[in-house]
Amino acid sequence: MDQLSYSAAWLSQWRDEITDAVSSMISNFEETYGYEPGTNEVQVADEEALRAARDYGRQLLSQSPYHND
Repeated sequence: MDQLSYSAAWLSQWRDEITDAVSSMISNFEETYGYEPGTNEVQVADEEALRAARDYGRQLLSQSPYHND
């Protein structure tokens, strides 16, 4: 099975490509929906964000009816 490279360079390129694609898609968002689009960004996570994501995931898993302790 091929493995994708999730290096910082790959992420940066992907983020740029997604930003370009979404920018062209939202050019008429307000005209279509009647309000301005919100801000959505793909950012590289720092240690604090990674810790918060792990804690959130653990919290959700611990509340799952399928979780066994």
